[in-house]
Amino acid sequence: MITDIYIQSSIRSMERRDGIVGFVVERQTDVPETFTQFGRVLSATKNCADLLGLKNALIHTAPEDYLHIYLDNSYVTAAIMHDWLGEWWFNGWKTAKGRPIANMEEWQSVSVLLDGRKPEIHSGTHQYKRWLESELARRSKKYG
Repeated sequence: MITDIYIQSSIRSMERRDGIVGFVVERQTDVPETFTQFGRVLSATKNCADLLGLKNALIHTAPEDYLHIYLDNSYVTAAIMHDWLGEWWFNGWKTAKGRPIANMEEWQSVSVLLDGRKPEIHSGTHQYKRWLESELARRSKKYG
């Protein structure tokens, strides 16, 4: 079964700040199933916020699902597409320079939840982008 995951966060930089991340999980069944969730993130970078969104979205997928992930984050996209997760796992979750990778716990969770699946990764615009952005803006006003 094909499952589409759409992720968006209100954090746009690598500076730590508070924000909101949201996602939509859409399973392509006879009657499509859609799940949406938003959550606050505290003192997070864009990479961390997007990883938290991905981790929480993956929880709502089945192991047999073929995944399409829509995400506007070149670092997270590259790590999945180029199997950096496998390299990091093999190297004890350290970079090529021997330093612990940033957001290690989130990456480890994503690795477990992907369970060897090689999702298709899409960046740029998608069908939920504007809706997610407007919801993030609305919720950001609510939480200050």
